[in-house]
Amino acid sequence: MSEWDWPLESFKDEPDKIEKHYAERAKSGFSTFDWWNFDRYIAGVIGRAVRQFADGHGYHSDFSNMEDFAEFCKTIYEPLEFYASREYSRLKFDEQAVKYEEAVEAMKKFSERLGAWWD
Repeated sequence: MSEWDWPLESFKDEPDKIEKHYAERAKSGFSTFDWWNFDRYIAGVIGRAVRQFADGHGYHSDFSNMEDFAEFCKTIYEPLEFYASREYSRLKFDEQAVKYEEAVEAMKKFSERLGAWWD
């Protein structure tokens, strides 16, 4: 599931805005265009990073092996990546509410181990 980069799509005929968007992201990690949907932007960034941790070289001491850690990571990255995706926007409101709560729970899991995300 990939993050929806709405500025790229919305400003496809305005290269100056796209250039500003990517220059700001390169400098700060986010752009002023990301503020419009900052929750979903951050969910996408964290989801992609945790997916990479699942394929990493080690695991947190709370886990007995890499497979268990990878399964735990999956419970974080799947809901976050979906929340950040364009597919989320296409859901009906009641379906979005369920996926939103799943993303909130994933962020809680991520934050409960905030000091443990290093490899």
